[in-house]
Amino acid sequence: MDFGGLQGASPIQTDRAYASAEKMVRMPTMKDRLASAVEQAEHRLADAKRAKEIFDAHPDLEELLNIMQRGCF
Repeated sequence: MDFGGLQGASPIQTDRAYASAEKMVRMPTMKDRLASAVEQAEHRLADAKRAKEIFDAHPDLEELLNIMQRGCF
């Protein structure tokens, strides 16, 4: 069994390894979370705008998608 390189390590070495791992995993700050939310919203908006452009250019696309969703393909 692999213990991530900690097998046979002294308790001090093990504690240091876990302390190092804890530093790598951190909870995002509110600033990080808000920045991520804005980025995700911008991507969703860009996708929605592109979908609208495609639909405006091909109004029959909705009918095609409905047919395909009924399982004919």
